[in-house]
Amino acid sequence: MSRNFHSTNSESESDEELKILSWKNAYEQQKQSSPKFDKFRIQDYQDLQEDYYKIIEIASELIDCLEQTCSGKTVSCESFN
Repeated sequence: MSRNFHSTNSESESDEELKILSWKNAYEQQKQSSPKFDKFRIQDYQDLQEDYYKIIEIASELIDCLEQTCSGKTVSCESFN
């Protein structure tokens, strides 16, 4: 019976070693591909930031137009270009 236990124990150790090796390989692959991923994340962040500033600018223009109309002034179509 101790022989079966020893056999099972070495099998589980082998399984653990395989898991550790596969985790290590996955970590190494992620580490190697990380600079590309970071580059894309930075580019995505910059694109989002540009869009955010465009939206803020548009909102500001709309508020200015609303203030003009509330004070009785007309808003020309050229102000939206």
